[in-house]
Amino acid sequence: MPEEESIASPESTSSSAKPPFHSFSFTMTDKGIGRRVFRMKYQLESNDYQLHIEAGPSADPEQEFDRVVSRTHAEKLLGVLSDIDAFNWESGYGDTAAPGTRRWNTNIVFQENVFSVQSFGGSDVPAGFDDLLEALYQMDLPRPAQSASTPFGQGPSGMAGTPDFSSLFGGLGGPGGPDPEMFQQMQEAFADMQRNPEAFAQQMRDEFRHLPYEQQESLIDLLASSGMATREWWERFFRS
Repeated sequence: MPEEESIASPESTSSSAKPPFHSFSFTMTDKGIGRRVFRMKYQLESNDYQLHIEAGPSADPEQEFDRVVSRTHAEKLLGVLSDIDAFNWESGYGDTAAPGTRRWNTNIVFQENVFSVQSFGGSDVPAGFDDLLEALYQMDLPRPAQSASTPFGQGPSGMAGTPDFSSLFGGLGGPGGPDPEMFQQMQEAFADMQRNPEAFAQQMRDEFRHLPYEQQESLIDLLASSGMATREWWERFFRS
């Protein structure tokens, strides 16, 4: 990827209109995917935005580049933030019942030293978080290294690699929980996951559809609490 690239459009050349925002930054650190940083900042002189992206430890990033993007791209990002109601996210989110390794923060500055909106969290994330990630991936935020078309390679939530469900399924056999024999069979099926992940994902969906609704909800809650992906992601995976 070139170190500098200019993306221009006719509507981005006018300096008379107020820019969509002054700056936007997003940082996420996760044990499975490392550290990812996305920053956009308005440049008054050129009436466009400088996009900075890096991956890896802050002291020694594995990847880092800067390029110019137009105001049109900033307007599209602002539209995503508005659609997911990011300006009304709580200032702080913690961890779900089972703390994960994810840490993230966002900061959008509308007017420098006047008005900004910040939010941060751990394994617990607000609604729309997956959509924000996908928008940033489309603007070149590095996806996790082990990406793939299957949900068990890389999903919108940033879930990378092969999830380890062994500890999860061990706690599903209690009163009112999903049938332990069925989940024992599912647990054994993980041995085939590396060879045919798409078939395995379909098997998970098939097993899920045979559960009573209350047990489906319990399972989604449990998977979401693991921190591997958000509840929204699991909802889409099982029910879409």
